[in-house]
Amino acid sequence: MRRPASSGGPARAVQARRGLLALAVFTAVLWAVQVANLATGRVLNSMFGNIPRRLEGLDGILFSPLLHADFTHLASNSLPLIVLGFLVFLEGPRRFATVVA
Repeated sequence: MRRPASSGGPARAVQARRGLLALAVFTAVLWAVQVANLATGRVLNSMFGNIPRRLEGLDGILFSPLLHADFTHLASNSLPLIVLGFLVFLEGPRRFATVVA
């Protein structure tokens, strides 16, 4: 019995490993930001979070995805980020960067 031809082979496996590594690093950065936020008394939330109806709060649009309310919030976002991010990374690093941005 013949096996179906593989789509990608070793190159696909290398890309998958790179994707998992990139997501592990990104997730670790999110956890480090949360630890730093907690250590500073949540000052990062007030400095870089969204501030409603204020012009100076617009930079929070860029930085607020890195901020989380607490560790439960971050933990509940980490697994979907890794799973769904891995699936997107399989399409290529450029697609992954576009989706994250």
